[in-house]
Amino acid sequence: MSLAATLALAVWVLLATVTLNVVLDQRGQAQANAELVDRADSAMATVEVGAAGRVTVSDPSDDALLDAGTWIIAGGRILEQPPGNASLEPSVQAVAATPGRFLDVPGDKPLRLHSEAVRIDGRQVATVVTSLSLVPYQQSAHAVLVGSAVLAVVMVGAAYLVARASVTSALRPVQEMTSQAQEWVDVDVDRRFGPGPRPRELALLAATLDGWLARMSAMLRYEKQLVAEISHELRTPLSRILVEADLAEEATLSSAAGTGESPATPQSLEAAQSREAASALEAAQALAAIADSAREMEAILGTLLATARTEAGGLAGRCDAGQVVQGLARRAGEGARVRVVVQPPLPSVPAAGLDALVLERAVAPVLENALRHAATEVRIRVTNDDREVFVDVADDGPGVPDAVRDHVFEPGRRAAVGDDHGGAGLGLALARRLTTAAGGTISLLDTGQGATFRLALPRG
Repeated sequence: MSLAATLALAVWVLLATVTLNVVLDQRGQAQANAELVDRADSAMATVEVGAAGRVTVSDPSDDALLDAGTWIIAGGRILEQPPGNASLEPSVQAVAATPGRFLDVPGDKPLRLHSEAVRIDGRQVATVVTSLSLVPYQQSAHAVLVGSAVLAVVMVGAAYLVARASVTSALRPVQEMTSQAQEWVDVDVDRRFGPGPRPRELALLAATLDGWLARMSAMLRYEKQLVAEISHELRTPLSRILVEADLAEEATLSSAAGTGESPATPQSLEAAQSREAASALEAAQALAAIADSAREMEAILGTLLATARTEAGGLAGRCDAGQVVQGLARRAGEGARVRVVVQPPLPSVPAAGLDALVLERAVAPVLENALRHAATEVRIRVTNDDREVFVDVADDGPGVPDAVRDHVFEPGRRAAVGDDHGGAGLGLALARRLTTAAGGTISLLDTGQGATFRLALPRG
């Protein structure tokens, strides 16, 4: 910036210097010409014509100035000339041939000649030629040129130093604010510069950096939420895997202990075989549960990957929402303390515009929440209109307190902190994120009894 400003100033100073020297040179030339004309006019006053028509030159008492560099020529004869200038006679004769002409004579001491016609009664009787040394004018022009060049260099140099100091001073707050923003990213990303009193440019920079910090903060919150959601979703199947693995281990140990008993009698052999069969059955059931939990974890990871592809701009999938809901309701109802009813019998519902895994993982937390709070029954209903497919999950429990209705989808928010279900309050937040990523919405309906959540999904 300093170099650009200095370059622009240098161009302007160069143009101004050249213009100044050209104008001063023209003024000097004009002054020299005016001086020659004045001398010629003064010399013309000394020319007289006698009665016989003879041209003479009167000699005033102060003719020393007139004699210096002045020629008076009549009829080709030089009547008056300065002493010691014989070498100039050819040039004098040449300029005298054309009255009103200016002629420069080069040399160590350049001269300028000028001729004027002397007319009496309208007839030219003589010619006056005057000379003027150009040395003083050239010296003045050279002095002005050197002085203006030195002044221009000093001005440009000083301007560069001032511009650099000004730019450095102006950019110092920018550098400090940028460094501060980077430090906040590393230490406290929720800090902001705010709308404090600043120059307009710095205020714009502060607003830009605050926006950048806000985006960074949102990204970090999103990452934390994603990690929490993944942990929340994987915790249950992992717990089941651990429990069933422990059961399988205990069954195996029990079987091994039973085979080591002695002495062997028919009754003991029968009992051992019975225990071994029971242990084998328990081990098979435990292994089956482990496999189911592993498949559930695989489905969760598949859901997260499908959601990531959709959020990254990939094509959304499509699925039969009725079949997904029926399968989910069937699995949820096994061993539940309340009934899970899909009502009424599902009509022909158009396909929803999201993957089946994503839909299942979006509905599952809502269904788990309904099972947790329902008194006797959970009802699921799938409908549609011209643009969307709706999945309603309702329970006949106490409903959502008014104090938390507006915050029920926030991560970590629970309707009753003192309940004993051990949830982290992330299920509904996950349902909202998955639904939103698929281009849909989730909302809590006001039905007056229990709690009813509606997932509005785009049609496939």
